[in-house]
Amino acid sequence: MRSDMFKVIVERPRRGAGFRMNRARLAGADDLPARVGMKKFRRLNRTDSKYLNENLAPLRRYLMKQAGRPWSKVYSEICENLDAGHTVKQHVRDHLKDFVVLKVAVGRDGEWMNGNASHWGAASPPWPQPLYVDPHDGILKRSDRLWKKLRIDPTPGWLQPRREESATDPNIRHIDRNTELRCIDGIWYEVTFARLLDENAAPPVHDKLTHQPVQQGQRYAASKIQLSRARLSALDLANKPAV
Repeated sequence: MRSDMFKVIVERPRRGAGFRMNRARLAGADDLPARVGMKKFRRLNRTDSKYLNENLAPLRRYLMKQAGRPWSKVYSEICENLDAGHTVKQHVRDHLKDFVVLKVAVGRDGEWMNGNASHWGAASPPWPQPLYVDPHDGILKRSDRLWKKLRIDPTPGWLQPRREESATDPNIRHIDRNTELRCIDGIWYEVTFARLLDENAAPPVHDKLTHQPVQQGQRYAASKIQLSRARLSALDLANKPAV
């Protein structure tokens, strides 16, 4: 692990309006109170709108490359460069749980459980972290391979397309988990769905159907392509534009 990982992750310009941009909004000297607390002063000057702009992609890439190694050795290397006594370095270590499930248990009946899940989250798989520590051998492993082994669909239920809707709605034809044919205003389109998982994606990303901004982790229509005449004929469909 590179020794300056904490700088790469944390030391990036913060987003949001800065003091220089809001200097013109400062009230005149006669309008300000004689005494004011720092919190209220920043609110009056509107200089409290900045927020962290962390770049966690390097940490994710490093952890993904460590898959197949004992977690104890990987964590030892991380601790060598990220001292818990350093506030910023400890902050980076706190992000490990965003990518690795550290406490995984296997029940008596062979069911896998996320020991780190809160009572609000599901303790059963799939979990959102791309990696986990195998409770049998302590090896850092990829979660997607576990889902394939257990034959588990990693897509959360609330993100999956509604098959019953496509079965009853004549304007929707379900092709697969991420593809549908939709008739919109009498025109047939092929709509491809995806999930926004790239933290470095150039904002904002908009849904092609709703034209609304997409939040991180949300399922959205990534593309909408009108069907050609040949494709319509092959599918026994016809466009009926609204007059």
